[in-house]
Amino acid sequence: MTNDLDHYRDEMGITWGSARDVELPQLRLHIGHQSLLVGAAVAACSVIGAAGLALGGFTIWQGVALGALNFVTRGAGILVVSSLSLLAAKALWPVKASDHRGSVSALVDFGLVQSIRAIGAVRLGLAACGAAAMFGLVGAAIRYANGNPPALSPAVGVAILAGAAFALLLIGFRMRAKALKFAYLRRLLRRH
Repeated sequence: MTNDLDHYRDEMGITWGSARDVELPQLRLHIGHQSLLVGAAVAACSVIGAAGLALGGFTIWQGVALGALNFVTRGAGILVVSSLSLLAAKALWPVKASDHRGSVSALVDFGLVQSIRAIGAVRLGLAACGAAAMFGLVGAAIRYANGNPPALSPAVGVAILAGAAFALLLIGFRMRAKALKFAYLRRLLRRH
């Protein structure tokens, strides 16, 4: 005899403990919400990337015109972070929407690909945090070497970037857990 502890239903509508008990409406709803979030991430990454490219180019131009090497470094950092943001948008673009009317197997496959691409976007975000910290510290070192230290300690910027990286890690762990669930479901559905 089974009891309530033998099964638990997760946020995707899957009752773990029974091999084929997947609520299709709940899974469709989950994929729909996930697609909305991915679409918002694509829009945000695209806008930030495009604006960053313009700002980075302008900052480099101003740095060269003024002879301020720290501005050139800052502009290069902005260009690198903006490029990584655009790469994240490009990685997420194919999985930003789904018709949500497919079979369970099609939804599971789409959810798996979506989760894997989200993990890739998180990795690009972590690389952007690292690049921003590196270029920021190099720029601050240049200012210190020129005898004009920055008004705000570089430790503040690094702390903010560390917080952003930590948030991205948490998102990445959640996406990895979802990818593992979808991969398990995919194997399970292919066996039956």
